[in-house]
Amino acid sequence: MLAQELHSLIEDIILEKTDRQRVELRCDGYWATEKLYTVLSAFANQAGGGTIVFGVDPRNSTRIVGVRDAAAIHDQVMTAAHQLEPAAEAFFTETVYNGMTVISAEISECEPEKKPCYYKPAGRASGAFERIGGECVAMSEFEVYCFDAYRNKIRDELRVVERTKLKDINREQLAAYFAKLRAEKPRLVKNDAARVMQLQGIAEEEQLTMGGLMLLGDYPQGYFPQMGIIATAVAGTQRIGPDDFPNEITDSRRFEGSIRQMLNDAMAFVRRNMKNVVNKDSKGLRTGRPEYPLPAVRELLLNAMIHRDYSVYTEDAPITLTMYSDRLVVENPGGLFGTMTIGELGKSHPDRRNPYIAGNIEVLLGKSAAISGIPLVCAEMRKAGLKPPVFESARGQFRATLYNSPAPDGKAEEPTVSERILEFCDTPKSKDEIADLLEINTSYYVVTKYLHPLVKAGTLAMTHPDKPKSKFQKFYRI
Repeated sequence: MLAQELHSLIEDIILEKTDRQRVELRCDGYWATEKLYTVLSAFANQAGGGTIVFGVDPRNSTRIVGVRDAAAIHDQVMTAAHQLEPAAEAFFTETVYNGMTVISAEISECEPEKKPCYYKPAGRASGAFERIGGECVAMSEFEVYCFDAYRNKIRDELRVVERTKLKDINREQLAAYFAKLRAEKPRLVKNDAARVMQLQGIAEEEQLTMGGLMLLGDYPQGYFPQMGIIATAVAGTQRIGPDDFPNEITDSRRFEGSIRQMLNDAMAFVRRNMKNVVNKDSKGLRTGRPEYPLPAVRELLLNAMIHRDYSVYTEDAPITLTMYSDRLVVENPGGLFGTMTIGELGKSHPDRRNPYIAGNIEVLLGKSAAISGIPLVCAEMRKAGLKPPVFESARGQFRATLYNSPAPDGKAEEPTVSERILEFCDTPKSKDEIADLLEINTSYYVVTKYLHPLVKAGTLAMTHPDKPKSKFQKFYRI
């Protein structure tokens, strides 16, 4: 940050235009460095890091108080930074604003493989912090575990569920599963059934894995009573709390069974509680549509079950589906996994928490069911002329919200070229077909400008990856 940039930041702080999620204000003296390690840890664990500004009253951001000893502030920040593991990186800038010396310390985000950045005297379990609503909050044991699971490649979907036996598998679902495997993975099914289930993460030595139980189990909730979906329809725009008046909750259900069974039941709940919106077209004819695009709702529910956390920390945490009068909200335990950020959702290939469950869902429900999630949800909301979906990840929870109100100005947001390509390539398409879609005469330009970057990002794949220049080459969304 240059001195002029810090000057501009101070002006934004005075006008209250700054994001307090990324900016911490500190006075001078004792209050400048009190529990400074919590801020350093929180910013180091946050995507993009954050900035501490010394010399501004945090209780009144219009009051610039300045600092008396800039060198002392620098030394105290660096001392606190080296009390963290790994040590936090800080970059300093100094400027004079209305005769007052103001200092900023930009704290870099820690490398994902080294998170969480924690205060060594307190230890990993209680010394790691995160930024929530402009405050620094200690991470829970579960949140720390999520970083460890990513770094150490822990697959909770593969953990063996004690007391389970192969007879816990639903025989009809198992038969349908193997029929699809024979069609799609003929080399795999040359092995005996026990070996196939081991390789697919379904069972291990006559016992079911967590993933196998949730995918094919006859009644998974016999082992994990809360591993289901709680669905609620509310008359207004908010719930008061656990003691809501009965007339505010218009419908409430708990869904159990395998992932596929819960998906079907939850979709039936949405259809039952969803309005039918009537519009008039340009000719005055009435047309009806569902309150929310059903493919978008289905993707959110499926994503919640595929990507939720299945560790011992969340065995008692169900997925929740709540339908308010103005929005539909799906929440699942387990925030974004690995290096993925909210801004990258649907734009780059995600780190998968449960790759075996995702792969098996692809077999059970078809390729389009596995990981097309976020782009499809955005596209469906756009086609319906509704506000874009909102995604949030905090405190080990992931939340997806669909609003039933129109997009700004009543117009659907235009999709980007990449989004159009991904939506078009739901089934394999040739480069010439894609060029025709984009109304571009040169297919070579389309390949180099759009297709290769999407393949590199992991959102598009080739039908003949070993022969990239094959005349039979086609591209499909993954």
